[in-house]
Amino acid sequence: MQKAAERKFAQAKKQKEAGMMAMYAADARDMFRIAKIMQDGDYPAAYEKARNMDTAARDEIPDKVYEFLMDENRE
Repeated sequence: MQKAAERKFAQAKKQKEAGMMAMYAADARDMFRIAKIMQDGDYPAAYEKARNMDTAARDEIPDKVYEFLMDENRE
């Protein structure tokens, strides 16, 4: 998850337009937050945060991470 966030920040730095740079940076911050929430063991909150991300950003969450969160939140 950390690596995905770092890739997003790298993409943000490459953007020429301020709005796109801000969007990529916000996506990266969301990914770092998800990683932190997971480290704290609050998997339902991490899953909810991931689900609420824009589709393009959410698609960059590693499959194993997203699948783990889905498994942890099945009833």
